[in-house]
Amino acid sequence: MNEYLYHYTSIETLALILKNRTIRFNNLLNVDDPEEAETKDLGLSGKHCLVSCWTKSSEDTLPMWNMYTPRMKGVRIKMKMNPFKKYTYNKGDMYFSEKTLSCIDYKGEYVNKVTIAAECPITAEVVYTNDEEVIIDYSIRSPLKSARDELAMQLDMIASLFNGYTEKSGDYPGWDYDPHSLLRKQLKDFYKEYAHQELKEIATHGGLETGVFKGKIPELDIVTIGPNMADIHTPDERLDIQSFVDTFELLVKFIETL
Repeated sequence: MNEYLYHYTSIETLALILKNRTIRFNNLLNVDDPEEAETKDLGLSGKHCLVSCWTKSSEDTLPMWNMYTPRMKGVRIKMKMNPFKKYTYNKGDMYFSEKTLSCIDYKGEYVNKVTIAAECPITAEVVYTNDEEVIIDYSIRSPLKSARDELAMQLDMIASLFNGYTEKSGDYPGWDYDPHSLLRKQLKDFYKEYAHQELKEIATHGGLETGVFKGKIPELDIVTIGPNMADIHTPDERLDIQSFVDTFELLVKFIETL
């Protein structure tokens, strides 16, 4: 069994691969065969897929050189069939609903930074319906833009099954955890003295205006704190009033120390 894949390309592309240490993935609509993106039941769902084209054939063939290299001049790259490191997650890990094998190191990306990684929830509300159409308003939350984009893509595919479409608006960006945040250290030191306990850092999926500010001013130092709330963006949304008062008083006292 052949354990390697082969990729025909130009010398210039090889130079970029070696320089950037990356391999570019292209939209399936842009590959040589336009039918690659078509499916039997989902139409052009390939527009949601990114691919890199390789062959399992170890035979050095002229058609490959002719199709994928300029004027039959270029290189053929050889790579292990599966070069990616695998990570195993059990049911319940990082909010997985079943045992999962993935190429993404979710724990390394988040747990080394904060205590808990947020899930990627979705809230749906039917805002309008009649005999001809149904309009559904979705709210997608995640600290990862890639996770939000993936879920939005899934919604787009579902809509296409019913000859529908999706529109995106009101995207609130998140911001990366800054291990060197001075403001967070000041808040943690103040809270320990104020409440006589350690402040726990938790990653959340809330879409806040602070993310918009951070997007416009990347050097901005940000922390967010708030009262205890439950069932946000649902008819059962509720706020702990005493928690709100406590948080307000804490915030006032902390600002006085700055």
